[in-house]
Amino acid sequence: MRSIEKIKEIEKLAERLHIWYLEVTKKINPKSFNPNAQKEYSKLTEEQKFIDKYISEKILEELEQREKEILEDEIKWLNYLRQIRMNNQILKKIQNRIKKLEEQIKVKGD
Repeated sequence: MRSIEKIKEIEKLAERLHIWYLEVTKKINPKSFNPNAQKEYSKLTEEQKFIDKYISEKILEELEQREKEILEDEIKWLNYLRQIRMNNQILKKIQNRIKKLEEQIKVKGD
């Protein structure tokens, strides 16, 4: 079930899509589009609005899916960077330990 906010978002985008439709149809041959849809969004039939709403919903679903994929990728990269940082900290500790051992060996050798 869609939330009220989601429905409003779909309707808002549907109106914008129809405005873009009207803009683009001014630039093409009138035989290439439905002349019955050459009116403001509010004047369209429910069936005509359904087309814009359907496309809007699909666009929003696609954007949400892409956003989810991007966030998942960011999480993977953050985990990778954390692992690198942790490895660098371990390496630094090892290097410090080696330096101390070398100093001890040098002192014993003198």
